[in-house]
Amino acid sequence: MLISITADVGMVAVIPTDFREAHINQHIALARPSHRMNTDYLAWYLVSEPGNKQLTGRQYGATKPGLNLDDIRTVDVPVPPLEEQHTIVEEIERRLSVVDKLEATIDANLKQAAGLRQSILKQAFSGELVPQDLEDEPASVLLERIKEERQATKPKARKGRRVKTGPTKRSHAEQEGLF
Repeated sequence: MLISITADVGMVAVIPTDFREAHINQHIALARPSHRMNTDYLAWYLVSEPGNKQLTGRQYGATKPGLNLDDIRTVDVPVPPLEEQHTIVEEIERRLSVVDKLEATIDANLKQAAGLRQSILKQAFSGELVPQDLEDEPASVLLERIKEERQATKPKARKGRRVKTGPTKRSHAEQEGLF
């Protein structure tokens, strides 16, 4: 098992027993649980709240938090019989697979809901959502009438002397008197 001992302290990865030779660096601890410990059980414990709390509670350093190998060795792990450890791991993985299926169902339902929303909006804006009354005026006529009513009630601009507020840049055409 590999355990991150710097930066993201407490991240855990279980390496298969048939994994070929590899190199790790000073930021990773290699842990080899005893024959009395199921590696998956230990990994699940270390990422659980009580296990992770122990790891993060042993961190040192303010700017670059870290652990040393002795910190890892001193983590208190409840060790039930090996058969019970296997049962616990199987139950955790079973429940997580149920969660994965629920997440997939939720994602599919969200996509379907987005599609339905678009379909409803399309129907609404094309006039297919509710029965249409042929006696109603078209929207373009209504909008034109509203525009005219606003123009009619708009206050007239006062005519008066225009005060120049400062120098303006004149174009070549204006300088030549073309405008």
